[in-house]
Amino acid sequence: MVRTRRALNQTISGTVSRANGMAMTRARRLGGNVGDPRSGIASRPGGSRCELTIGGTRFFVALAVLAAFNDGRAYRGYYVGQGLRATLVSAEII
Repeated sequence: MVRTRRALNQTISGTVSRANGMAMTRARRLGGNVGDPRSGIASRPGGSRCELTIGGTRFFVALAVLAAFNDGRAYRGYYVGQGLRATLVSAEII
């Protein structure tokens, strides 16, 4: 609970950064895990991971968000956080 609260506080009070450039979208299919019935470990189904890149900054977003962007079109995105923990807050066409 403390870790979640700290992460939310950093998101709310963090510096807003900007990314400009062409958008690239990509949806990856992730494989699942094979279970072992003898030891009681159930298999887990795979899922998907949606990646949006704006000018070199990568965001992991929901499929509905990914569908709103066109590959090769210029966007300006506003985000908080850094690296793989960057959270896209807003975006606009430029």
